[in-house]
Amino acid sequence: MKSNVIFLLFTLCLFIPEYSPANEQQGHINIKVDLQTTESPQAAKIWLPYPVSGQYQLIEDMHIQGNFINSGVYKEPISGVLYFYAEWPKGIQQKRLLFGFNPSSSLLSF
Repeated sequence: MKSNVIFLLFTLCLFIPEYSPANEQQGHINIKVDLQTTESPQAAKIWLPYPVSGQYQLIEDMHIQGNFINSGVYKEPISGVLYFYAEWPKGIQQKRLLFGFNPSSSLLSF
């Protein structure tokens, strides 16, 4: 009887999930936009998904550079997703944007 109880406890321990941190994943992401035209330059607009920190990822060192005249971060009302918006006026020959950030994530193994 005693050996059956020990065996049962041992077997149950196999089914209890064990949390252990796995390797941390990290990197650097750059999104580069470079619009050039030899013809008469037109106005341009761009919408890019805006990364945010959450339960499974951390976003750090966000940087945005460019020669746009107007920009902002806007929330899509139905889904709640954030987007970065930038626009360039008519007449700018070369339109540039550099959007970078460092994402990291610690995955858990069960």
